[in-house]
Amino acid sequence: MNTCETLSPSQQHLSEALKNRDYMTCIWICEELELQSSLQGQPFEFYTLFFFLLLLRNQCHLAHFLWKRCPYSQREPRLMTLREIALALCREDYEAAFSLCRNTDWQELNQLATDFLEVWRARLANKLQSTYTVISVTDCCRYLGMSREEWMAKPYWRMEGEYVFPDRRVPTCHLLSSLQGNHNPIEDPLETLTRMKTTWLQDIGYLIEVVCTQEIQVKGYLYTVDPNTNNLILLNDYDPTTTKFHQLTLVMGSAIQEMKRLQVTEEPELTNRIRQTDQVEQLLVQQHTMETTQVSSAIEQRRNKLLELLNKYPWKTEWDPTSGIIRVMEGLVRIEPPYTEDSCFSTQQNVLLQVVNLLETMETMPNE
Repeated sequence: MNTCETLSPSQQHLSEALKNRDYMTCIWICEELELQSSLQGQPFEFYTLFFFLLLLRNQCHLAHFLWKRCPYSQREPRLMTLREIALALCREDYEAAFSLCRNTDWQELNQLATDFLEVWRARLANKLQSTYTVISVTDCCRYLGMSREEWMAKPYWRMEGEYVFPDRRVPTCHLLSSLQGNHNPIEDPLETLTRMKTTWLQDIGYLIEVVCTQEIQVKGYLYTVDPNTNNLILLNDYDPTTTKFHQLTLVMGSAIQEMKRLQVTEEPELTNRIRQTDQVEQLLVQQHTMETTQVSSAIEQRRNKLLELLNKYPWKTEWDPTSGIIRVMEGLVRIEPPYTEDSCFSTQQNVLLQVVNLLETMETMPNE
């Protein structure tokens, strides 16, 4: 597979982008550097920064898979803290997430931590004002992840007694606008990408032009769109004698700023041949649905097996059917789906080791 010749960033480019607080470019460079490290068989050195950037952009699902890819030897304390912040964001426990962010020494990433708080506060303020016409001060502070004192020092909206009346005068956050790739105030970047992806699907099979960061332009026939990362694969160098393309170009979704279909006269058979990928996509969706059902059933069996094993020990065990979390020893240990060693958490290392050993024992037990 051939990628764009200009898409070959270095660590120096990453440092410059981070210094300029150009976080969209930082994400793109991290993606490229991780890919380069994998191809060259070398360790990727920026897991902590990459994870932080994904949380900044509200891409917790991608951060989760990055955590899975990160070797145990590279899970430094700051990355462990970011993992706890990500879990708190998923639980919508913003006060805990912001507290962890404020109370951690991020060293060279301190500016990123400050911007993280600013962006997330603006994002939450936007959602709150679009949801409520009136809300109590207590609930407002809890949702925005701030103390009552912080709110009273600088309230965003009009107050009457113990109630807040959200309106459209939300705090201006230029960083959030830049993360969206446009200048419309306070719009969730994930929603923007979702709308863009829907438009892109209509262009499958057609010749398009993509404008990326740093004014990089790429042309080709759109072959497919990744539903999670919004990465594109373009086809080029078509040989009519063999009816095949001889070049694939991968374009990172985080680097895309604009995409348009080019109006050119092409043989209809060529476009129709590429658009047949829609049929393949339907098959992949059906397969994914079946696999998801199988995985859910496997996780349920694993949970029941684990609960049965835990009940044999004098440990108080509680299972929350809503979140799926199993709490052991009065909550000292938390085991989250899919109930593996990676999803087992505790601040007490000795206690955690006991439960991890139990999970290893469960792996050797025969399935019913």
